[in-house]
Amino acid sequence: MEIEGNKLIYILGSRIFIFLIVLTIIFGSVNLFFDMFYLSMQLSTFWNYFLQTTITILFGVVILIPFLSLTVRKNILIPIKKIERNINQVSSGNLNNELMIKSNQEFANLADDFNKMTYYLKANIDQRMQYALQLEKANKELRQANEELKQLDQLKSDFIANVSHELRTPLISIEGYVEYINMGKLGKINDKQKKALATSLDSITRLKKLINRLLLFSKMDAKQELVNIGEIDVNKLMTEIIKEEAPIFMQNKPDVRLSSKIEKGLPKVLGDYDKIKQVLINLIDNAFKFTHEGSITVIAKKVAGGVEFAVQDTGIGIPKEKIDHIFKRFEQVDSTSKRKFGGVGLGLAIVRQIVEMHEAVIKCTSGEGKGTTFKFVLKTKN
Repeated sequence: MEIEGNKLIYILGSRIFIFLIVLTIIFGSVNLFFDMFYLSMQLSTFWNYFLQTTITILFGVVILIPFLSLTVRKNILIPIKKIERNINQVSSGNLNNELMIKSNQEFANLADDFNKMTYYLKANIDQRMQYALQLEKANKELRQANEELKQLDQLKSDFIANVSHELRTPLISIEGYVEYINMGKLGKINDKQKKALATSLDSITRLKKLINRLLLFSKMDAKQELVNIGEIDVNKLMTEIIKEEAPIFMQNKPDVRLSSKIEKGLPKVLGDYDKIKQVLINLIDNAFKFTHEGSITVIAKKVAGGVEFAVQDTGIGIPKEKIDHIFKRFEQVDSTSKRKFGGVGLGLAIVRQIVEMHEAVIKCTSGEGKGTTFKFVLKTKN
């Protein structure tokens, strides 16, 4: 009986448990249905709200677009167009237009800065234009002055040439008659008279050299003197020069010895014989003037590219600061009115011109009390 009672209790408990489970499922399903219904209602409300909001926004945008367009055009696009137009005018050279913008404070400030820039730019250009006009005026005056100087220089050259010609003719006559008298053709003369006539002939010779230099200078200055390039026998040239100049040294400066130093086997050089001879004689005369004792040596030696000619003396020398000026026309180391040495300052100017006509360069090395050396190089045929 006890076993059957326990079985009955077990069966009854099982059924109650199953009933409770079924009841729980039913109530859960009903609750889920109501929850789903409520959620559906909520979603419907959200979509209605979303659609209403979207339509309102779109309507507002449609209403605001024209207003925003006008605002953007007035405050941004129009100022930018004005700035662009003024920039184009400035780039084309028009700096007189003022940029006016009042619709926007930022653009107004930018316009003020732009106007200041164009103002300073215009002022700078006006100033440069004034400088350009002044410079053009100065250049015009300079050109006029240069033309006047050219005319004066031409008048000077013509004057030198005319005076030299006028002096040369009577001087030749004087020289002829002095030599005629010195030879005794017009009667016997004593020793004092011979000495006086020799002095006169020496002065006439120096004057002839001066006139010849003036004539040569005027021709070279007028570009009328050309070089006749040929082959020059260096030994023949040097021997001829020493033969002509040595008697003058013996007569006027016996304490100064003139000699030559010629390297053996020198090739012939290319140049104008007479003009190169004139160069060497001018250099010897210059050395003669500033050398009171010692020696003057004419040198010819082979160097790379040709034959180097040099005239070396043991004279008083030239100050270093004067060396760059000695080749200028009418320039003297001592240009004061109380200078000890004569001449008009053309000898070395002629030397430089002739040497440069031979596409060569005349160089000078010197020092006070150390003598002077002039040298230049002439090309050989090969």
